[in-house]
Amino acid sequence: MYKRYTVFLFLFVLLFLPFLLVGQDYYMVDNIIIEGNQKTKDDIILRELRFGIGDTISSQDWRELKEKSIYNLEKTSLFNFIEIQMSTNGELCTIKLLLEERWYLWPYPIFEHADRNLSSFLYSADWSRINYGLFLVKYNFRGRNDVVKLKFRSGFRQQYGMVYENTNLDKEKKLSLYSELYYFRQRKLIVNQEDFKPVYLDGEKNIMLDELRGEFGVRYRPSYDVFHTIKMKYDQLVIADTVNHYNKKYASGDQGDKSISFSYRFLYNSRNSNIFPLKGVFTALTFKQYFYGENFNSYITELASDLRAYYSLGSGVYVAGQLAARYRQGKEIPFHMNQALGYEVFTRGYENYIFNAKDYVLARTSLKYELIGKHVRTIPLLPRKFSKIHYALYLEYFAEAFHLSESYEEYEKQNQLGDILGSTGLGLSLVTYYDWVVRGEFSANSLLDYGVFISLHAPF
Repeated sequence: MYKRYTVFLFLFVLLFLPFLLVGQDYYMVDNIIIEGNQKTKDDIILRELRFGIGDTISSQDWRELKEKSIYNLEKTSLFNFIEIQMSTNGELCTIKLLLEERWYLWPYPIFEHADRNLSSFLYSADWSRINYGLFLVKYNFRGRNDVVKLKFRSGFRQQYGMVYENTNLDKEKKLSLYSELYYFRQRKLIVNQEDFKPVYLDGEKNIMLDELRGEFGVRYRPSYDVFHTIKMKYDQLVIADTVNHYNKKYASGDQGDKSISFSYRFLYNSRNSNIFPLKGVFTALTFKQYFYGENFNSYITELASDLRAYYSLGSGVYVAGQLAARYRQGKEIPFHMNQALGYEVFTRGYENYIFNAKDYVLARTSLKYELIGKHVRTIPLLPRKFSKIHYALYLEYFAEAFHLSESYEEYEKQNQLGDILGSTGLGLSLVTYYDWVVRGEFSANSLLDYGVFISLHAPF
């Protein structure tokens, strides 16, 4: 009986396989030609391609391989425009990459607000919170997608430091290094919160905070979309006596804090863009272990997750969602280490608020409509690397909600409104070259506050 079924299956495959393969042509990649990479090394570009010399590609798979290769190259932020072409000769094919590199050296004169975001600066209208100086960035430093940053900044928040990242350690470009060293000084800083708003301490001519920070990390990339990162960080904080007067819980010691932390992060990122994603999946899982205090005898154990999904519904309509959470284990965490939302992680409608808490859950949804699809224009008289631009415009409806636990007293009082705070609104996003995103939004939150907010990056 078994032999009879085996013979039947063999005959079925033999008879119908030719019909299954109708319309598919197969080509072996004989050559890959790269044009336009005056600075970037070939191996850095080839690392991002979903195909290589000697691979066999079907005509059915080619469109997806080409699209994902372009996504990978765009996420390097090395090129303004990317085009991939295939030409065939019998069963062989040649693939040509036409690239337009970006301008890589950026000396930024610094004249900027020092608030947590642009909207909070416009809200406070405090021109004493201005930074000035020079920020020098050299992208693609050695043509290997490595970055060197030097910063000299004075004013409200003084900062001096350097960063060197994406130093490849192996031929396969799977292993890279990251390092940074910074020194900060501040005359004015957030020492507490009141009604979810930051309370500032102004030392005028006196320094309220000195901070020395060093960080070193190793990243392993076994496949196109998977990243493993291990980091070690040292942070030394010295505060003025006046800070303790306003908040005795600001630091673990009367004169400041010392901390050392170790972290591991798993990341899966199949999004079509890191700057303004419309399709793909983003999954990040992070474990951090902090040791702090004069003798490093206090600790914080942190687990965090960040799940995001982006889908195209067709006809220029896109939906996206995010679910992020953080859980911490530790006792009497100092104020400056207990930042939750409103610092590096923002919720729309709460740009002018801060929330200090050990744990949080954040959910976001977004519905976008493409008002203007990606257009390419040439502006005369500008240098070649700036004259050709692309732009797109999106209308967006969004809703966001979050919950905090074991937070400061202000939030516990607010629980009478419900355990969950949220916001909703409408916005416009302009996306253009050199990773520029300009967003204008009207939003209202569950604290009965509303307004128009400006931002220079995508929310998630």
